[in-house]
Amino acid sequence: MYSAITKYAESSDSEIQLRQTGNNSSDFVCAAVTPVMKRLHASLKQAAETVFYDTTSHLDQKNTSLIVLLCGSPIGALPLGAITSSNQSETAFT
Repeated sequence: MYSAITKYAESSDSEIQLRQTGNNSSDFVCAAVTPVMKRLHASLKQAAETVFYDTTSHLDQKNTSLIVLLCGSPIGALPLGAITSSNQSETAFT
C-alpha cells in the first residue's frame, strides 16, 4: 500500500504526505489535501476558524482509520483534508 500511495502522490495534483511510523514497517499515516480542498482553504473564511473531524475506524483487517477534517459553512460541512492511519496511536498522529 505504501508504494501505491507514493506512486499516486507523485503523479497527482493533490498534496499527499505519507510517513511510516513506529517500529513496525507496516504502520503508516497518510495526509491528503485535494485541489478542491485547497480552494476551500483559500476562499472560505471558516476554514481558518473552526475545524472538526469525523473518524471511521476498522476499515480493513489492519484496523486502518480514516479521519476527515471538516469546517462548517452555510451549505453544510466541507472537507479540508483527510488522514488515513494504520493505527490511532499518539506517535502516528504526532
